[in-house]
Amino acid sequence: RKAAVEARPNERAQAVFIPPTEPVSVKLPNICSRVLSALPAHMREQIWLVGGAVRATLMGREVEDLDFVLAGDALATARIVADKLSADYFPLDTERGVARVIIGSENGMVIDFARMHDDGITADLLARDFTINALALPMGGIMHVLDPAGGQKHLRDKVICMVKETALSADPIRVMRAVRLAVELSFRIDSAT
Repeated sequence: RKAAVEARPNERAQAVFIPPTEPVSVKLPNICSRVLSALPAHMREQIWLVGGAVRATLMGREVEDLDFVLAGDALATARIVADKLSADYFPLDTERGVARVIIGSENGMVIDFARMHDDGITADLLARDFTINALALPMGGIMHVLDPAGGQKHLRDKVICMVKETALSADPIRVMRAVRLAVELSFRIDSAT
């Protein structure tokens, strides 16, 4: 906590206990296995499915797009996947390391790849907008949900909560996203949010 305060003196530091998780049995879209098979073996251990795709999977809903974060070069990884899957590749933000792959089909699956936060996957999730989007599934190894912000509980309670107090002021468009999610999912927005 002391190191966090010193590293980011303008932010409110907090210590978060993340209990160990049990492996989960979820049905991921077939495209996930195609993406993984397009990657070299050493890269499969460093990539996580995050955000709305994890939320939809846990809710038993159709996954409309995929978001992956990875340690390393997300632009190069997206290019590899696009080439192997004969898909279109678009760099979205070269400075932050974000790229998009669009697979040409009836539904035009959109797959985004982003460079993971320098402090790791937990820091990446805790920098997101809402707890129900701060969820991750590892693509290599044992399948378990990483949930440092309590998003699974909020899914069960059908409530939208910001991850931290600065989530909305950091990106005001997230207010519109909260309303859209509440309408789409028939959730309520937490009063503090």
